[in-house]
Amino acid sequence: MGLLTAVSHTQLSLWIEALDRHIREKLETISAQPEVAEAMLNRLNRAMSDLAAVTEYLER
Repeated sequence: MGLLTAVSHTQLSLWIEALDRHIREKLETISAQPEVAEAMLNRLNRAMSDLAAVTEYLER
């Protein structure tokens, strides 16, 4: 099954949840200055919030 087919057969919210988990795991392994790490997490949180809003709209 290709990615586009899989996406069309799975709720978008599940994909976003998996993406969020994967990215957060990767961010935990980054050795950066605390300010840089915090900025990256803030950007991730904003991006995930935006994706959640888009998902909610598309799943109506």
